[in-house]
Parts: sequence; C-alpha cells; structure tokens
Amino acid sequence: MKITKNTSLSSIEILVVLTIFAILAALLVPEVQQGTSNSRRQHFKNQMKYIALALHEYQNEHGCLPPAVIKDEQGNPMHSWRATLLPYLKATPVFEDCQLDYRFDEPWNSPHNQQIAEKNHTLFRGDWKLSQSDQTRNSKLVAVIDDSTYWSENQSRQLGIDRILLLEVPELSGLWNEPTDLTLDELIGLTQTDRFAPHGAYVLFDDGSVRWLIREEFNPGFMRHLLQTP
Repeated sequence: MKITKNTSLSSIEILVVLTIFAILAALLVPEVQQGTSNSRRQHFKNQMKYIALALHEYQNEHGCLPPAVIKDEQGNPMHSWRATLLPYLKATPVFEDCQLDYRFDEPWNSPHNQQIAEKNHTLFRGDWKLSQSDQTRNSKLVAVIDDSTYWSENQSRQLGIDRILLLEVPELSGLWNEPTDLTLDELIGLTQTDRFAPHGAYVLFDDGSVRWLIREEFNPGFMRHLLQTP
C-alpha cells in the first residue's frame, strides 16, 4: 500500500501566509493621511510595516510572538523584542544600510551592543515634527505589557486580528536596545495627560496595517479595547 504524505497547509499557516502577502502589498501602496507628508515620518511608518512583517515571520517560524524581554538564568533582562527581530530585518529595504551586527551572547548594554544602538539610533524611533511650525519631538515604538495584550509576561501569544500590536509614544527615553517598554497601566496614565497631544500617533495593528489615531482616540476605554487580544 502506497502512503502519501499530507502536505496541505493548516488554517493558521494559510492565515499567516495571507497576512504576509497583505503586508507586502501595503508596503507598495502609499497612503495619504495626516502625518505622512513628512518624509521622515513616512520612513518611520515604513519601518513599522516591515517590523510587522518580521513579527509575522517570527511567529511562522516559532509558533508565537517573541517575548517582550529575554532574561538570563538569574532573571536579569538581556535583550528586548526589538533586538530579537534584527535578524529578520537586515535584508529589508529600510534597514539594509544599518549596522546590525548585534551580539546576543552579550547583554543589551555591553559596550559593543550599546555602540550598535547609538550608531543606529533611529531604529524603532521616529521624529515627531509634522510641520515647520511644530516643535521637534521624538517617539519610540513600544509594546504594551499586560496579561490582556499581545505582550503578556506569563504566556506566548499568537497574532489575531484588529488589535494593537505596537504603538509609538512620544518623548520616551532610551535607545531601542534597552529592554524596557510600557505596562498597560503606564500607557493608560499617559493617555490622561497631553502626551499624545495635539496630533495623535501611529499605531501598528496585528494585520500589518499602520493607522493614525487622533488625540481623542487615546483614551483609557478605547485603548483597553484595542489592546485586548481576541
């Protein structure tokens, strides 16, 4: 009796492949909306799209998202999820000129890794100046750490649909290699200040789309809804 091997893709694998194709298609279609007229803002937005693609590729390979923080045996933070994605980003157009020889056998703040972060200080960061009259601000792409979000400390998540994966937050200190992000409570606290005023911010959704949320959408109830995984 001849045995044939079942090579059909599972529904999850098909969904991952379709999502990756959708992200690639979105990268080829420029969007006209508030915040995209500045070339540096557009570059940052393109970074976010390729980061989404890298996260989907990571999930396709490992079956889940990367941990928000990789720790050593003593529980000390070693690397951020941002560093974990570097091998997936090296060949992408917006990162191909970056020096990304990051060393995972050294902690994030080793002299070598700190030098790499300083040389590539614009990674995972964006300018906040949208017009000539605006004061220049700087934003950082962060994960929101909570058991209800994609970045739970207690379990690994798989990507769903129509929920926030990452978002930029203005005026956060630290380079991208630093393994720090925001807790949900910290983000909610920022939404009750003028941190997102007057323009709003870019938000990366799990389907790979980058959307511009206006200041009024950064409120506790709406953020909790958009961050809660399906």
